[in-house]
Amino acid sequence: MCQGSGQVVQSQGFFRISTTCSRCQGMGRVLVSPCNHCRGQGRLKQTKRVEVKVPAGVDTGTRLRLRGEGESGYRGGLPGDLYVRLNVRPHEFFERDGDNLYGKVSISFVQAALGDEVEVPTLEGKKNIRVQPGTQPGSVIRFQGEGVPRLRGNGRGDLFFEVQVRIPVRISQRQEELLRELMEIEKEKGEEKVRKWPWPRRKDRDKDTAANHSREAFS
Repeated sequence: MCQGSGQVVQSQGFFRISTTCSRCQGMGRVLVSPCNHCRGQGRLKQTKRVEVKVPAGVDTGTRLRLRGEGESGYRGGLPGDLYVRLNVRPHEFFERDGDNLYGKVSISFVQAALGDEVEVPTLEGKKNIRVQPGTQPGSVIRFQGEGVPRLRGNGRGDLFFEVQVRIPVRISQRQEELLRELMEIEKEKGEEKVRKWPWPRRKDRDKDTAANHSREAFS
């Protein structure tokens, strides 16, 4: 018997060994009439819903700790903690890489050529970005500070948009006339470049080179 100390001391020669009392399980007291429901443990199994405050910037695998929401202590002991591991669902439009977000924006070939203000979605709502004249398909536009908030720091990541240029399948008669006019202008520009190329001088250089090779052969 432990005499209420919860420990039993045994002597073996010069050694004294202290062990937990097998009767009271180290509690120092024995329940004479234990509860029929909990069998003297002081706790019952039950399901409980708790609200979790999720901070901005979490990602899949982030673990949150809820103090005092874990397993109840034995015979009135302090409860443990509850750990919640998060799994973030994929977004329908954005892809995430760290604190940065990536999306795609579709524009017409006229907008790509002339430039324009384009409305795009962000985490804070719709905003406008500037498409520069001459933007090429596959170009990336950076929207600074519109990404995911940093979980352990200040500021936010960036938002990147890949430009996709739409080619119309059907056009009106007026649009076709304008495009054909543009095509003729492009052809004239190409012919002008050909006319400006220094062909005579290149031919003269070729003749001089051939003459020099002939003189070297006879010398």
